[in-house]
Amino acid sequence: MEKPVVAAGEKTNLDGFTHAHAFPFSTGVAQGEKGPAVSLGNLRPVPSIETRKYLAYIRNHPVASWGNIPRAVKREVLFRACLERGRAHPLLLTFEDFARPFRFLNDKTLTGFYNYY
Repeated sequence: MEKPVVAAGEKTNLDGFTHAHAFPFSTGVAQGEKGPAVSLGNLRPVPSIETRKYLAYIRNHPVASWGNIPRAVKREVLFRACLERGRAHPLLLTFEDFARPFRFLNDKTLTGFYNYY
């Protein structure tokens, strides 16, 4: 059974709904205009975290969210895994290689990393 369509002039739960309430940060941007309502020039850049600090985090925490780790760190992890397994390239690593503990990660495996991709 289909829901009835609201007839013109009837009250709905969307009465009083405005674009400004739904998107409060877009009120300073006119239609067709590009750019935010406030200047972004005063924002400070986010400092990058060194690769070794990420590796320390991966070593010392039970679970690492690979989606939040920068590409450069993931790359370094793969190269270190290749070095430890004696592989010339990351494409030569097998699941069994990822499933065995790595010394550079305090005997943790990289199965979560494998499953991430």
